[in-house]
Amino acid sequence: MLVALGPSGHRTETHRDLVPASGGYRCPYCRHPVHLKRGRVKVAHFAHAAGTDCPAASEPESPEHLAAKALLAAEFRALGYAVLLERPHPEHRRRVDVAVRIPGRAGPVQVAVEVQASAINTKEIIRRERADRAAGYLSTLWCFTSSRAPDLLTLRPDVEVRVPEEIRFIHRTHTTDVALLDVNARSVWLAHLAETWRDGNSWFDSSGNEQSSRGRRPRTIRTVERTAASFALRPVWITPAKQTPRWIAAFAPDPNGSDS
Repeated sequence: MLVALGPSGHRTETHRDLVPASGGYRCPYCRHPVHLKRGRVKVAHFAHAAGTDCPAASEPESPEHLAAKALLAAEFRALGYAVLLERPHPEHRRRVDVAVRIPGRAGPVQVAVEVQASAINTKEIIRRERADRAAGYLSTLWCFTSSRAPDLLTLRPDVEVRVPEEIRFIHRTHTTDVALLDVNARSVWLAHLAETWRDGNSWFDSSGNEQSSRGRRPRTIRTVERTAASFALRPVWITPAKQTPRWIAAFAPDPNGSDS
């Protein structure tokens, strides 16, 4: 985790030069003590003691996950957005990775930005998105890192790839391109996933007439087209099938970027 409560109860974001506080630090979610760690490989962070019963500590975060949250917060702040790292919502069993306030069509809106560097099932995606809406966020913006979607960041547009279920789910339900975050390059990309088609087989029946079976679309295989994006966020109106049309937040394409 990148944020803890200091001795006076104020939020403190960790960094390489932060020193241990005389009164110690506590988790903003469970209020248990946490320890400041400043390794040479992993970004500076706070950690619970082993065996601490805290939902925020149930899933250990990788160095990439921590670095991705720090990168997003820095880039959003550079754009003038108000940002809260790891904003806790215990009443909804949620800790939003990066809460950011952006201009909306009728005034400022809050967006929950979620970094995903590991597998996640679709039921948990739905739960988090519902919790975020209940907490007052416009929408949840999912950013998949290169460790979860390495092929999507490198493949040519004409090459087919097997896409993880949660990424296909986000692409389908949000009806927008999927956000891919390259932490090392400090860049973000938008990936459009296109379905592929397999031709059916044909044969001749006993009368000599050619017959053919139906073609099919592989369930998990897609081709990918990438567009360079900026870290600027914008509201987008979506109309997903069998769902209520709604506004969500998305990264804006980079006018100076290149496509692939």
